[in-house]
Amino acid sequence: MDTKNIPDHPQQGEPWDEKMAHWYVTHYGEHPVNEVAVVAAALVGTETVLDVGCGGGAAIRAAASRLTTGKAIGIDPSPTMVEISKTGSSSKDISFMEGGAEALPLLDKSVNVVLAVNSLHHWSNIEKGLGEIARVLRKSGRLIIVEEIFEEAARGMDSHEVKGVLEKAMFTVSAVTLHEFEDARAHVFLAERSGVKVSV
Repeated sequence: MDTKNIPDHPQQGEPWDEKMAHWYVTHYGEHPVNEVAVVAAALVGTETVLDVGCGGGAAIRAAASRLTTGKAIGIDPSPTMVEISKTGSSSKDISFMEGGAEALPLLDKSVNVVLAVNSLHHWSNIEKGLGEIARVLRKSGRLIIVEEIFEEAARGMDSHEVKGVLEKAMFTVSAVTLHEFEDARAHVFLAERSGVKVSV
């Protein structure tokens, strides 16, 4: 990713302002890492898919294109990101809403698949966010987390940190894969609530 002239990142948990949101979508919004997350989800077409921290909407649009009778929902704490997502998504099968991982405006056990593409490390309360995901996931549900590997140690989360917070939140990590792109490297985690076996 081209990091020249990148605006200042907000503090963890704070919504991105308009300048940061537009910069991200322009430079990173359609990155192939979004497609990798959806492939890892192994969708069959009937799922309800939630993208937490959907950004410009690329991952949830990719998921929606694989759905037949399912539903696609994108949620982001940034009002600007939600507007960008709505503008860039012509499909009527996708809904977008403003909100954070820590208080998902969804019913218990209403979602089959949750995506979190490069958003986990931005959440204000990761433990609470994962608790919310556990609440909305159905018994056979699965969680796909993508975390980019940054050169700067202070940015993002390494694979041990991600596994640690997942296990603490009673998720079982069933697969971790490394993906390399021209301008980035990322880990993709497939997890499910502990005690629930996921078949993909």
